[in-house]
Amino acid sequence: HRVQSGDRLIGVESSGFHSNGYSLLRKLFADDLRQWAEKLLTPTHLYPKMVRNLLSQSLNLHAIAHVTGGGLDNLLRVLPEGLALELKPWPVPELFLEVKKRGKMEWSDLLLTLNCGIGLVLYVEANDFDKTMTLVKENGFRAYDMGVVVSGSEKKWSLDFNKLEAK
Repeated sequence: HRVQSGDRLIGVESSGFHSNGYSLLRKLFADDLRQWAEKLLTPTHLYPKMVRNLLSQSLNLHAIAHVTGGGLDNLLRVLPEGLALELKPWPVPELFLEVKKRGKMEWSDLLLTLNCGIGLVLYVEANDFDKTMTLVKENGFRAYDMGVVVSGSEKKWSLDFNKLEAK
């Protein structure tokens, strides 16, 4: 494992649901599916070109986590024992807030089910954070400061749900 305490997290925007959660979505939008169909079926962002561009640079990119089914728990897969994540809020797209409202879901459930606007998370050494943020944006994606890797007794993530906001 290359991930270490002090690494910074960069969240790369998703384009929507990225092929996850459609059983839930069909149920929640059953009555007005046609009205929402275009937004619900937005094609998934593909990240290989951006990742290749990042890997071609002299960056200390320690890990990449793809946020799929299982939501933010995917971020823990690349963590060695003894590390945890302190996450910062990001602007959550309105469509995910609509799912939260219709499903009467708590943030914790939503964030463990859907990507909530983050499709990929990059773990970079702190001194490469700004350069990596710039490169992600130059590759056509929005990028967010998602937080930091910290020492911890168990692999977990923490986030102040009250600070999540609509995009």
